[in-house]
Amino acid sequence: MLAVIGVIGAGALVDRWMRSMVLVATALLGLAMIAIGLFAGQPVVVFVALAVWGIAYGSAPTLLQAAPARIAGDAADVAQSMVVATWNGAIAAGAFLGGLALDEVGVEVLPWLALALLAVAALIAATARAAFRPVRAGE
Repeated sequence: MLAVIGVIGAGALVDRWMRSMVLVATALLGLAMIAIGLFAGQPVVVFVALAVWGIAYGSAPTLLQAAPARIAGDAADVAQSMVVATWNGAIAAGAFLGGLALDEVGVEVLPWLALALLAVAALIAATARAAFRPVRAGE
């Protein structure tokens, strides 16, 4: 249910504030990971962090499909295929690497690994230009 809030919010704002939406979603995910990493033993904090995570992550499909479509123009269908392939590959790689980290280090490392990946995503979003231009009327 919380992810639906993220989808609706992203859908309403993506055309005008895509970069801001990506950066806010990344920051919220980062805050959720910090809260889980620091307060894993406190169920209320973890539940609130998971709610924040659900809302922020719910916006990801809208945001991550809109940016490549803008760049690709007439080849938007190809870009969307690449998004799906990349998304599935990232899920597989994340499951594999997360499993290795879980096995070798333990569950306590997972929020910090996620935070490191979010920092990379934030850096990319903060420096990319073409994918984040506002949509003008008639486009």
